[in-house]
Amino acid sequence: MLIESEEPDIILVHFKQVDSMGHEFGPDSEEVYNAVRNVDGLIGKLIARLEAIGIADNTLIVLTADHGMASVSKPIPLRPMLYEKGFESYVVYDGRAAYIYLSEKDNPTDLLSFVRSVEGVESAIYGNYSLYHVPAPSDKTPDIFLTAKAGYFFTGKVTVRGQHGGVSLDDLRVPLIISGPTVPAGKAVWNASLVDVAPTICHILGIDPPAGCTGNVISNFTEPLPLEAKDKILEAEATIQEIGEKYNISLASNILDKAKSEMERGEYLDALKLASDSIEAAYLSMNASIAIEHAIDEIAKAKSEGRLIGIEDAEKLLSEAQDAYRLGDYEKAYLLANNATIIAAKAEKRGFISPFTLAVVGLMVVVIIVVIGEKVKKGM
Repeated sequence: MLIESEEPDIILVHFKQVDSMGHEFGPDSEEVYNAVRNVDGLIGKLIARLEAIGIADNTLIVLTADHGMASVSKPIPLRPMLYEKGFESYVVYDGRAAYIYLSEKDNPTDLLSFVRSVEGVESAIYGNYSLYHVPAPSDKTPDIFLTAKAGYFFTGKVTVRGQHGGVSLDDLRVPLIISGPTVPAGKAVWNASLVDVAPTICHILGIDPPAGCTGNVISNFTEPLPLEAKDKILEAEATIQEIGEKYNISLASNILDKAKSEMERGEYLDALKLASDSIEAAYLSMNASIAIEHAIDEIAKAKSEGRLIGIEDAEKLLSEAQDAYRLGDYEKAYLLANNATIIAAKAEKRGFISPFTLAVVGLMVVVIIVVIGEKVKKGM
């Protein structure tokens, strides 16, 4: 093994699979959770080897990332949009951020006005570089910085489900785990930044930080681990309390109870996943319940207007939706209820015969009887 054969002072390891799975399937996907579990296992093997050769207590381990990840599904094809409006400025896509280099032919005010009106654009900043921590403009600095709203990213088409580059917490928040000499076990801090990593490592190793280092030494380890799972459980509790005032949240509550149990057992990743699932279940329950209410209203409206053709089918779907809802299959209940609403809305009145039509039919019957009667008489 490299640790034993080369005896290095520093080892840098890059685990790419979490990032790759996050881009392809989205940060909240099962694929990402599996990738995190795999990386966790690899780190566990590394630590076990350090312990086996007797250097674990003297080794500082720092685990972090270069960026966060946000779920995306809505592209902003800004480049062709600008060209269609007659602008010639150059656009660089950078995930959930974009940069515009102004053409001499374009009016900055007009261009800014347009990009700020584009759906999905959260901010467009011109000239105020300090907002993006750029100390001063250079010949490579773009003229306009843009960021995307939640769910959006700058591209011509949707090819990924996870992106970064914006300024939201999902884009910026990264893990930071430090283990080693002088670092208390099982403790955390509320606030830390990537710029704090270098001075903290230097402090623990007893060396001077590099000149120009802007971060601070992380030392106030006071909070219990882990904050993210705890935050998600609190979010789930608030969501369930709000939705539970009107809708059935029994399934969501059961999932949340499991999340809390995993939290107590120290299975923080599972607790985080279950807490996220409980939030999703609460919203699914609410949406399904609303869909069922709409179906009931639409069926009642159709009946009151005498539109009965198709109502039996609508009522059957509604009944199936209600059964699915009781069983906790909210997605199925939602789809069935929506279909019931559509069928009820298209229901038609049964055919009826007007008095005029009845009179004509009666006359025809009389004529036929008379004609037949005359034929019978002649036959006799």
